[in-house]
Amino acid sequence: MKRKVLLLILCLALAGTVWADEPPRYDRVQLDASAEVRIANDTLIARLYAQAEGKDPAALAGRVNEHIRWAVERLKARPAIRVQTESYSTQPVYRDGTITGWRVRQSLRLESTDIPAVGEALGELQQRLALAGLQFTVSPAARRQHEDRLIQDALRAFQARARLIADTLGHSGYRLVHLAIHHGSPGPVTRGGALPMAALAEAAPPALEAGQTTLQVTVQGEIELR
Repeated sequence: MKRKVLLLILCLALAGTVWADEPPRYDRVQLDASAEVRIANDTLIARLYAQAEGKDPAALAGRVNEHIRWAVERLKARPAIRVQTESYSTQPVYRDGTITGWRVRQSLRLESTDIPAVGEALGELQQRLALAGLQFTVSPAARRQHEDRLIQDALRAFQARARLIADTLGHSGYRLVHLAIHHGSPGPVTRGGALPMAALAEAAPPALEAGQTTLQVTVQGEIELR
């Protein structure tokens, strides 16, 4: 029993020492600052698909595969365009709760900073594929370049705001307690939609206007006034 009492007293003494050593927290202020820039989108992402419907799934798959292979072969002549095959699906077609046929579909993704080249390729590929949509965005290299500058601008704005708070409240300076940097921008700009398969033979290359994206960096932190 005496041993338990002594252990309890020792624990309380140690806890009191820890609390006594912890520096007091006072005059702390949370604040944030941000910087942003609008830059031109330099990357185009296009998604196309081949689709066929009928009674025989194997025959439909062969037709879809043929269209996709044809498109990939055409795109080999355009090395500036990155090509990726995407989702492949075989789904039943119902009528009055009964399966009356099948639908086979596969998608193809194109990405390039050579936007005119993608526009020309789409004009050719729509002979056999349907256009599901277009997305304009900023390339990773351009994003990093601009975000590095934005980080510097946001940090300078944070420092200026911290000094302003300290001066206004009559303090000689401040100490940085913690800091977090957040990157943000809207999602890719999406254009267009799917064209009916019957209209593909007469489809013209889509009009392409890349537009701009707003990149933003926000600095959030806490300071302790001195």
